[in-house]
Amino acid sequence: MALAFVAIIILPLLNAMSGSALATRLSDEKAIAANIARSQIEYIKNQTYNSTPTAYSLVATPPDYAVDITTSTTVSTDLQKIVVRVSHYGKVILTLEDYKVNRQ
Repeated sequence: MALAFVAIIILPLLNAMSGSALATRLSDEKAIAANIARSQIEYIKNQTYNSTPTAYSLVATPPDYAVDITTSTTVSTDLQKIVVRVSHYGKVILTLEDYKVNRQ
């Protein structure tokens, strides 16, 4: 009887706790990816405008995170579209887009 009571109470509690831990980990993963993406965009915007858009350098990332940058010139050659993708263990977590203007 006591074993059945423990199984009825403990198993759902453990299940709820594991679900909560998973949600927390996913939330942390997205927050880290957002910070990396924003840092990368700001880093690119602070660099000198480069007519060869693939030449922008990357920010440092925590282990198991990676940054991929795609840039393209828009209709105006003084405006570049920047797309930053942050991945964790090879899975893209966040994509952030912005523009860089040649102010020279």
